[in-house]
Amino acid sequence: MSVIAWLVLGLLAGAMAKVVLPGHDPGGLMGTTVIGIAGAFLGG
Repeated sequence: MSVIAWLVLGLLAGAMAKVVLPGHDPGGLMGTTVIGIAGAFLGG
């Protein structure tokens, strides 16, 4: 996959994680999204 696809996949994973596990976390939506993107890069 291309880098753009990994970014989109990570963004979706971060957003879905926020929907599944709502509540207060230190990073907020942006932190969750960044973690999702990092996980997508590590997984790919």
